[in-house]
Amino acid sequence: MFGIGLPELIVILAVALVVVGPDKLPELAKSIAKGIVELKKAGATLKESLREEVEEKGEGESPALDYDAIKKAYADLPPAASAGEEGDGGEETPAAADGGETVAAGPEDPRQAAS
Repeated sequence: MFGIGLPELIVILAVALVVVGPDKLPELAKSIAKGIVELKKAGATLKESLREEVEEKGEGESPALDYDAIKKAYADLPPAASAGEEGDGGEETPAAADGGETVAAGPEDPRQAAS
């Protein structure tokens, strides 16, 4: 239960008893219990509605991810600049030719940045 052991639970209850008082503590416990029950009911309702939606749409209709295309697209990306590197006066990106934002492209090989 959230990593709370018996000693911690006793301390929490003692603090609650001092803060709330012995007269209102049972009322507070009842209202907290009702809130937890309502939360569980809401979670069960949400889970049921999601399950119904999945059954209506059918499991076979969802598009499968094309991992080979994702790997190829990732491999085609230029390497990211290292942290702390400011623009080194490199060439402009193609976006700058279209009137877009001008961004300095870094060297292709990180070892070139050191020289």
